Amino acid sequence: MIFNSGSQGKVYGDDDETWELNENKIVVLFNDGYKIMTGTINRTGDYMSGTIMNKKGKTGNWTGELIKF
Repeated sequence: MIFNSGSQGKVYGDDDETWELNENKIVVLFNDGYKIMTGTINRTGDYMSGTIMNKKGKTGNWTGELIKF
């Protein structure tokens, strides 16, 4: 993901993949919403976790950590 100004961004892939950030809540849509990831970013901004679901109803959990350079 690339974070840009104004809480806008893009996911590496096609134009039909987008994300939205609202305070500490994140939503990522893949393939025009076929797969949706929702999650929460922690207070320090270095970890996020949430659930994932596709249009067929398959669900799972996901996590992400900040890569420090």
